[in-house]
Amino acid sequence: MIRMICCAVVLLGFITQGDGQSRFLREGNTGTVLFDDSWKFARFGMQADGSTLPEPTGVEATGYPDNGWQQLDLPHDWAIAGPFRIELAGNTGKLPWKGIGWYRKHFTLQGMDRHKRVFLDFDGAMAYAKIWVNGSYAGTWPYGYSSFRMDITPYLKADGKNVVAVRLDTEEWDSRWYPGAGIYRHVWLVETSPVHVGHWGTYITTSDGPSGSAEVQMKIQ
Repeated sequence: MIRMICCAVVLLGFITQGDGQSRFLREGNTGTVLFDDSWKFARFGMQADGSTLPEPTGVEATGYPDNGWQQLDLPHDWAIAGPFRIELAGNTGKLPWKGIGWYRKHFTLQGMDRHKRVFLDFDGAMAYAKIWVNGSYAGTWPYGYSSFRMDITPYLKADGKNVVAVRLDTEEWDSRWYPGAGIYRHVWLVETSPVHVGHWGTYITTSDGPSGSAEVQMKIQ
């Protein structure tokens, strides 16, 4: 029988988001904070009414003017509000889900340990997600139905203002049902030690043992 003992440790840091609220960032060696509050959103390309709005350049830049963008909390689906349009496909609900969406979030890390690793965990973003932090390209995740982790450590300002920008594109996506659009699930800010258990890094399997028992095998990466 395996016993796991968890110990409480002291609070070491916090994050200030765009709305000025301070939130718990880390406990001991690791910490996770919900990152859903105070995002800004704008839609380009194919619009809800069937028109087209050209996508500007430089939207990922730290100083890009986003003051006039829609302010919202995640999760967010840019198409669920409609309008329903009769000419659109019935298998996707006749909703205007195809388009290009940009999300931006301003935040400040205070007391960040420079030896830690910091990640963004996206539970779901439809689709072809591209992520920038402070104007630097962090990476991409094309598939809209699965969660993913993005390492943003190299691009963060430990005690300054940070901006994360996310570009999503559903114009080239196709589906046999309504797929959603936007960052439609939660986002988490995760801090770990340099040596840590990987994302989805635990594996537990069982095998047959003597009568009335079984072997449990655990693998950690």
